[in-house]
Amino acid sequence: MELICLGDSLTYGYGVRSAQRWSTLVGQALQCEVTNLGICGDTTGGMLVRLNTEVIPKMRNRSLGQRPFVLLLGGVNDIFYSGTDTGARANMGAMLQELLTAGARCALLSPLAVSFDTLTPEWRDMIRPACEAQIEAYHSWQAAFCRTFGVPYVELYDLLRGPDGKPRAELYLDGLHPTAEGHHLMAQRILQLPYFANRTTS
Repeated sequence: MELICLGDSLTYGYGVRSAQRWSTLVGQALQCEVTNLGICGDTTGGMLVRLNTEVIPKMRNRSLGQRPFVLLLGGVNDIFYSGTDTGARANMGAMLQELLTAGARCALLSPLAVSFDTLTPEWRDMIRPACEAQIEAYHSWQAAFCRTFGVPYVELYDLLRGPDGKPRAELYLDGLHPTAEGHHLMAQRILQLPYFANRTTS
């Protein structure tokens, strides 16, 4: 089994060692080859290009059982840059439809909640206050899209929140990116996908 992880800095593993990334931890548990195609600052537009140049070609001339499993995580940068989730919806929908058409095994990971109260000054200067509502709307759209088209969905939006419903500051490096412990929690949740349930090593 081969696992391809396509996304932005949350997939790349910004701020943590490669061994601490959720993609690495998932690959270790599944004992499979992992290709991390996360790029810091990337948008779903960039992801769509890389899907067509680096992922879809791997589907060709392979039987269904030999095709890689693709995990997608992205779209929040689109919102940060533009203030709307319109582009993220269009591009993510296109990526998922391409994968489904290609007969790929895939799943969509929801965005993480942003800890707006604890953003570092540099991020606070860039991110607009309206982004929180847009991220929530994008999260709701993702869940509805996956229900409609039967795409496995991994719910991460509330994963790093505490009992009070607020993001746990100690699980974020800067209000946006998870710590090593945050990545560990993400990996545990991702490994609950039914397709992975009987493939973990322990």
